[in-house]
Amino acid sequence: MWCSVQKHIQYETARRLTILAIRCVVGTGGLATLLLVCSVGAILADPVSQAGEVSAQAPTQVSDPSVTASYQQAHPYVDWPIQQLIKTGPKLKGLEVAPDQDALPSLLKEIGENVDSFFHNFVATTAREQIHQAAAIPRGSWMDVSDSNYQDGYYVVLMISRGGQDQFDEYRTDLQGKPVESAGSRQGFLLTRGFAGSEVLLHSSRQPESTFRYLGRQSKAGNQCDVIAFAQRVGRATPIGFTTSRVSVPVLEQGVVWIDSATHQITCMQTDLLAPLTQIGLQISRTEIEYAPVHFTALDRTLWLPVKVKVVVNFRGAVYTNRHEYSDWRLFNVDTKEVHDGPPLEPKKPADKR
Repeated sequence: MWCSVQKHIQYETARRLTILAIRCVVGTGGLATLLLVCSVGAILADPVSQAGEVSAQAPTQVSDPSVTASYQQAHPYVDWPIQQLIKTGPKLKGLEVAPDQDALPSLLKEIGENVDSFFHNFVATTAREQIHQAAAIPRGSWMDVSDSNYQDGYYVVLMISRGGQDQFDEYRTDLQGKPVESAGSRQGFLLTRGFAGSEVLLHSSRQPESTFRYLGRQSKAGNQCDVIAFAQRVGRATPIGFTTSRVSVPVLEQGVVWIDSATHQITCMQTDLLAPLTQIGLQISRTEIEYAPVHFTALDRTLWLPVKVKVVVNFRGAVYTNRHEYSDWRLFNVDTKEVHDGPPLEPKKPADKR
């Protein structure tokens, strides 16, 4: 028996959007489901393949020792001389350099508690999302920068428990509520996702996976912020994935976070590769995220959620730039209904009365 289960979301208002359809088959072996799960990171079609086609087979996980060697030979931000970091690193103009690291332990404790609270209190949310995608593709001796795409719709974030662990799943719809995916590999653009959960790098349980350095204080968007650099530790950190149609490689990151000095909430985050992965042609993968507080009146709860995201990736000579803007964050509820395929069931005939 074939059936489809459709999940719907419902805003605080009366708007309803279909966000997911799962087709399942019930047989003697039980219930099997086929479900697309969004992963953190980037998914690309190999530019070498014709028409950017995505392989139907799972990509091969790269375990080349040279990838590990690249990370082990990295020179992360946390080790740079401070003046070099200010001059050539992330946006640190005007930084008041910290004289020592005395404030770091208490800052990490406060940040960890806020990030822990974010994940503990997270509720299913949705926002209006506008995506601007651009691709500069090498054409011989020049770069073709004419490729661009714009998408306007809704972004949905759910917290799903798998194997005893909570994970973010995300989905997108157009303005009419039809499920869509960002223009990606088949159209020659980069797929970028997973921003709502980026703060997990600062979760108290994940902090031992990284090395931290307190850089000092800086004014950011009119607010005084403490600035901390971090680098994931090789052999200890949980990597994200960078996936093409042919291979998947573990990616370790480094970056800088700006923390509001009064609330200890993360207001901005920039992440970069811990080291270029020349084995697959990945030179740059940079993500810049700006957060803002969103208060949900119905729950009397405030969450710091992304409002602007910029992603720049240099992959095999092509430069991809994605900009995401989020607004009108809302709560939503999930309800389900079952829809059977095939001819409708015939109504039962009333029993003969004798």
